[in-house]
Amino acid sequence: MSTNNKTGEKRGFAVVEMETDTAEVAAINGLTGTEWMGYSLKVSRAKTVMDAA
Repeated sequence: MSTNNKTGEKRGFAVVEMETDTAEVAAINGLTGTEWMGYSLKVSRAKTVMDAA
């Protein structure tokens, strides 16, 4: 979980790397909408510099 460097508060997102594209798709499909600690998860593929071009 990422935190604010000055306050230490949680920023509300995390970055996870998957071994394969298949594992990535399974994680996105399996976790999107899942409730965790009172929050509904929004899971998506990170955009890279190559994706932005």
